[in-house]
Amino acid sequence: MMTVLMVAAGLAFALWVGVASVVMLARPEVDRAGVVRTVFAH
Repeated sequence: MMTVLMVAAGLAFALWVGVASVVMLARPEVDRAGVVRTVFAH
């Protein structure tokens, strides 16, 4: 059970990092706070 939760958490974290990276690459002029707001808005 713990393994499944760890894998799910790892995938969710990897997805979040991937989305944040794409946003930063697509909109490099946006500051970190703006990126965080953009990521959580989806």
